[in-house]
Amino acid sequence: MMKIVSVELDERVVVTRRRLPLRALGPGRHLLWGFGLDDTLRVQVFSVLDAMTELSKELANVIPKDQYADVVVREHERGLLHVQGRCLRVLAPGHRIRDRGLGRRHRHRGERP
Repeated sequence: MMKIVSVELDERVVVTRRRLPLRALGPGRHLLWGFGLDDTLRVQVFSVLDAMTELSKELANVIPKDQYADVVVREHERGLLHVQGRCLRVLAPGHRIRDRGLGRRHRHRGERP
């Protein structure tokens, strides 16, 4: 069977089979094959406006690298978390941030915009 999935501009979708991610879908209409009697193909919808969930290795492999930022604050650094032009907090060394990056940017101290 097939299924048409409509993904809004502020959403991203991950298609899974038997709980393993197969691929990520961006905004638009997508035609998916494989929805059958066993019903092992599922669609998970994520909002880009919400905080990003922790990524497993499998999930990180299907999401395009340009769809999120993966930042680690090193030992001799402090990070500043900016969201929509406002500094929300200072990040300590070892802190890891994963973000969708829609209008948001993470900067380390001393890094130029």
